Amino acid sequence: MWDHWKKSARAVHPVFGVPDPEPGILQVACKIQTVGDVARLRQEVVTEVLGMVDDWADQTAAWFSNIPPRVAQVYRASGSRALQVPLLLHLLKHCNLPGLDELREDLTYGCQVLGTMRRGPGWLPRLDDKYSNPMNLEDFAKANTAHISSRLGGIRPDPHWQQMLDELLVEKHKGRLRDPFVTPSDWGLEQVTIPGHPLLQLDEDMVQAAFLFSVEQPDKARRIEDWTASYHACFDVPTHHTVQTLVDCLVWPQSRGYDAIPWSHDMDSAYR
Repeated sequence: MWDHWKKSARAVHPVFGVPDPEPGILQVACKIQTVGDVARLRQEVVTEVLGMVDDWADQTAAWFSNIPPRVAQVYRASGSRALQVPLLLHLLKHCNLPGLDELREDLTYGCQVLGTMRRGPGWLPRLDDKYSNPMNLEDFAKANTAHISSRLGGIRPDPHWQQMLDELLVEKHKGRLRDPFVTPSDWGLEQVTIPGHPLLQLDEDMVQAAFLFSVEQPDKARRIEDWTASYHACFDVPTHHTVQTLVDCLVWPQSRGYDAIPWSHDMDSAYR
């Protein structure tokens, strides 16, 4: 105990210590110092990429015509120039992105959501043993079905159910999803339809599902899928930047005579 007290008296708050940005941020910061007029360079890169989009138009159209309809529907909902997959893969290849073959498969045929999940490039492995012994798909299907049946037996409406339903209908209108579907027979539930939205037949009767629930935040209520309780699993964790990351991004260039204004953003529906 006394050792801890003595060391705490000499501890330096991170704000006043030597800034230690993570390697990726440090690499970008160093390049910004050496390339000169960053704003001009960024604009030139954007202009060049837009020109490449036009040059790749035939290849992109050919690729788009050969992908599964359900995947094409998602891209079509985002607009004709929203995501240029062949060009994106070409650029990422020259950036030596790890896992490029897996990304190409996901962007072409759709992301895998059952079985062994793909690891995110640069993501760290989980440090606990929560998912060290994953179920096989047969056991997972049984556990998930039992979980759905149990929850449906005593479920109560979420306080923000109307908002979540409206959000789903908006996404359906944009072409991002198909719904509602006929309830699987093993759920043992009589489904209530949504006016103006006829029920669609499922491609197969075996369905693994996760419940939605809302999380209230100061500015809104967010829609969350409860994957963990539904026995889904993953084995790595995304990079999580804290306030200290932003502090390092400020202090490091300031210590070298540069002014810095860090910024970050929350991508649309990224919480899902």
